[in-house]
Amino acid sequence: MLNKTNTAICAAALIASFNTANAQTISDAYASFTDTKFNPALSVVLDGGFASTKSDPEDYSIAGFDVGEPEGRVEGEGFYAGHNEITASSNIDDKFYGQATLVIAEHDGDTEIELEEAYIQTLGLGYGTTIKAGRMLPVFGYLNERHLHQDFFVERPLAYQVFLGGHMFDDGIEVSTILPTETYSEIGIGAFRGANYPATSDEGVGLYKAHARVGGDIDESTSWRVGAHYLHAEPKARAAGAGHAHGGSTPSTLSFTGDSDLYAVEAKLEWGPNGNNTEQNLELRAEYFIRQEDGNYDDGTDTPAFDGTAQGFYAQAAYKFMPEWSIGARYDHLMPEEDIDADLHGTSLDAEGHEPKASTFSLQYAPSEFSRIRASYANADLSAEAPTDHRFFINFQVSLGAHGAHKY
Repeated sequence: MLNKTNTAICAAALIASFNTANAQTISDAYASFTDTKFNPALSVVLDGGFASTKSDPEDYSIAGFDVGEPEGRVEGEGFYAGHNEITASSNIDDKFYGQATLVIAEHDGDTEIELEEAYIQTLGLGYGTTIKAGRMLPVFGYLNERHLHQDFFVERPLAYQVFLGGHMFDDGIEVSTILPTETYSEIGIGAFRGANYPATSDEGVGLYKAHARVGGDIDESTSWRVGAHYLHAEPKARAAGAGHAHGGSTPSTLSFTGDSDLYAVEAKLEWGPNGNNTEQNLELRAEYFIRQEDGNYDDGTDTPAFDGTAQGFYAQAAYKFMPEWSIGARYDHLMPEEDIDADLHGTSLDAEGHEPKASTFSLQYAPSEFSRIRASYANADLSAEAPTDHRFFINFQVSLGAHGAHKY
């Protein structure tokens, strides 16, 4: 039998043992916290599918535009690996957020890796102002700041392909401010190196842009937003799709040097019962682009002058009629410059009076926010010479790991 002294000693030993174990548990928990609190959120987007097109993918062209091989379209026939992404993001401290995105894609039979984003962004700067610096997807129009996997349709609108190379990213700085108004109001400006289409300048700063957007709620179920955008670039020897390691590998027969001004307006109307879009959702959206360019095209033997205006727009509707099922339709229309120099007749800039257009239809099954399968068909009339292209796709996309909410 234990006496009081032995009992006290045993009790003390048990308490000491418990405290030691508890301290070790707390220490392990703290070590785990300090080891992981600076680790970024990682996400992987897998994209691929099957493509069937009537025209030869190597002969892809859009009348009146020297576009090369823009991003945001499917290049090949048969099974394909699409725009796969690896993203790391994290709050760095209470002042900055950072994100980096690598794109892995196959082009012309080669697997290529490209740094699409690598930027820091301020947190809590005050006065509704945010500064972003590094490589980014600049705010221009509705789609450009969004990754390709966020699009409802498999391929980007024709206007994005011809005016922005499908998907413009660049190195620079962008400042945006949310104004203190009852209605959502945002303004922003940016300056960039201009390394990619539509700029491709060798200057330190070769592209400038500005935007303004306003929006709000009509009622508890309906919201809206409109915006205006402006971009100025001074490209030097800009080849079709130049500047993308995997967005214009086919050499262009023409290169442009001069001034390029691009204007765009966007409008969006969205409806969801009582503001809840998980069961039903309708989105109507349209964008209109106007590009004015003044300079010279070099065809290797001559430098004919070019001073023209090209326009284009798209309008689309996407309707989620059940929690897992959505349908959509989009119409694209381009209006290239018709009055071109005689020396440019017979080149890709010569539309021969043709206005490229396309009608696209899509059915989407998304069992969760992390996966979807799409069936898409496009009737594309892109040039006067080529027959109508019937473009059919079965596409899958899945997201692995942490993935931030998509923008409005």
